[in-house]
Amino acid sequence: MNKELLTLKEIASRLDISPSLASYYRQQYAEFMPGIKAGRYMKFEPEAIEIMRDIATGYKNNLQQYEIKEQLSAKYAINIEEFNNKPATTTAQQQQHNEHLTGLMMVLNDELVFLHEQIRQQQALIEQLTRQQLPAGKRRSWWPFKKGKH
Repeated sequence: MNKELLTLKEIASRLDISPSLASYYRQQYAEFMPGIKAGRYMKFEPEAIEIMRDIATGYKNNLQQYEIKEQLSAKYAINIEEFNNKPATTTAQQQQHNEHLTGLMMVLNDELVFLHEQIRQQQALIEQLTRQQLPAGKRRSWWPFKKGKH
């Protein structure tokens, strides 16, 4: 019994989705897609149609990626080769994003150091003003108006 193998484009046309969307699903959920390498391309078993349909339904129901993966793992086997072949290091885009965040954190740290110094200077000025001695018996009024003349 020979199984019919399908291309990603054929799966996309059967599900009435764009080939680019099918490719995205394939990349994000490769560990669930039963396929065989055929030269430079992958060919997929017919079960891949149902898996991709479940993925599309998950997105239509506004599920997060991890929720879709949980549903798929409960229903389908994981393709160990694809799971093990996922890169352990971050992608170039993730590294660029991390570098950007690191730069922002450095700028924020510099701002915090500057603000801390400003606060320290203000506190020193307040201490200096409160230490000023008034002549004996004189008190500074907190009310700016003299009694009866407002």
